[in-house]
Amino acid sequence: MLSKITFLASIFLFVLLLHPTIQSGCKSDFTFEDHVCVLSNPPSVKCWGFNSQGQLGMGNIDTIGNETFDMGSYLPSVNLGSDIPITLHMGEAVSCMVTTTFDSKCWGECDNGQCAQGSSDHRGNEPNEMGDYLDIISLGVGIQVASMSVGDDFVSIRSFSNQIKSWGYNGRGFVVIF
Repeated sequence: MLSKITFLASIFLFVLLLHPTIQSGCKSDFTFEDHVCVLSNPPSVKCWGFNSQGQLGMGNIDTIGNETFDMGSYLPSVNLGSDIPITLHMGEAVSCMVTTTFDSKCWGECDNGQCAQGSSDHRGNEPNEMGDYLDIISLGVGIQVASMSVGDDFVSIRSFSNQIKSWGYNGRGFVVIF
């Protein structure tokens, strides 16, 4: 029996090796233990794996990659609206991106505020939650994301002015409070 990580890694390699569009234009890939997202060039995000909280951003909680016709050209792109991603970051059941304007968005599990939308409602698990419906995270006036780190249930960013901002669960002391 394949572990979840082995299963996802084998699907990832299959897609990269056999799908020419992704193979020729893949900029970077990001994975956590349950799901994988790929950022290709021109900018497009495709995610697959387990989707218990909407972390694949498909407007449902259906697992992708375990059925015939889930992968390759059948795999839909994540609707990111008018925002163009430059990096992706994965947590246990949350996915985040930094945009070309150095803003950020997160979707998936929001139980502990990981999506920074002012509620614990998951994002990406129902229709009309992605694309331009998904708000940019409000970090404060003029704060642009230089780097991002996503854990199981928290998110931290470093701005270009070296400010650190974190949100989500702080039961283990990972969220920096200044």
